[in-house]
Amino acid sequence: MRGRLLLALVAASLVVLGCVVFQATGSLPTRVVSAVTEQLLAIGVSPTLAESSRVEFALNVAMFVPPVAVAALLLPRIRWSEWVVIAFVVSGVVELVQGFLLPDRSATFSDVVANTLGGLIGALAVSATRRVSSRS
Repeated sequence: MRGRLLLALVAASLVVLGCVVFQATGSLPTRVVSAVTEQLLAIGVSPTLAESSRVEFALNVAMFVPPVAVAALLLPRIRWSEWVVIAFVVSGVVELVQGFLLPDRSATFSDVVANTLGGLIGALAVSATRRVSSRS
C-alpha cells in the first residue's frame, strides 16, 4: 500500500513538473513568479529578498524537492548522492528541451543549479529522516 501511494505521489509530481517545464510558452511560470513576488511584498518581505529572479530561483528549488524526496522514499537503495546526480541530469535534459525544442522558452544554467539544489534538499531530508528513525 505504501509503495503504491509513493508511486502515485511521484507520478503526480512528475505530471505537474511536466506541465510547468514543457509548456510551449513561459507564461505560466512567469505568472507564478509574479504572483509569489507580489504576495511576498504584500506580507512585508524586503524588496531585495522578493526580487523576481530570487523568487524564480527559490521556486525552481522547491519544484524539485517533493519528487526527489518521494522517489527516494520509494527507492531506498539509491543513495542521496545518486539522487543529486539524477536531479542534475533530469534538470539538464529539461533545460536542453526548453532551449532547443521550445522556442518561446529559455534554458538557463541557474535553473539547473536551483533544480539540483532542490534534489539535494529532498534527498538529504529523506536520508536524515531515515538515520533518525533507525536510531530510535
